[in-house]
Amino acid sequence: MKLMSDYKKINILVVTSNAGLTFNVVRILNKMSIKPYILDSTNKPLYSLKIFSKKYYNFNYNDMLADNNSAISFFRVSFIFRINEICKKHNINVVLPVDLASIITVSKYRDELDDNILLPPTLDYNKIFELRNII
Repeated sequence: MKLMSDYKKINILVVTSNAGLTFNVVRILNKMSIKPYILDSTNKPLYSLKIFSKKYYNFNYNDMLADNNSAISFFRVSFIFRINEICKKHNINVVLPVDLASIITVSKYRDELDDNILLPPTLDYNKIFELRNII
């Protein structure tokens, strides 16, 4: 049986293109004594994100963007390769996509992620686009 303190041993990669959402998620994880790794599109991150994380990585939002549809965007599969690279380097167990573009990208290319990476429950990529068409 796993103890509650075991969650502190996991390594989490927070994946996002929205620094405001990221800050809130990182603060909550810090309150649980978890310092996550961060993959973000901000070249100059909030100073506090660097303090409250183990390592901060960034990516160029426009280079990774695959779909410029203003209603719903997602990133290229190379974004997933970047996630895999960071996860291998730091032995990351959990990938936590935070904003809509990251969630859609992870759900679209989830089969490209390494098998040992855990994800939160996310909608199937096709279901996301069905919802978009309804709204």
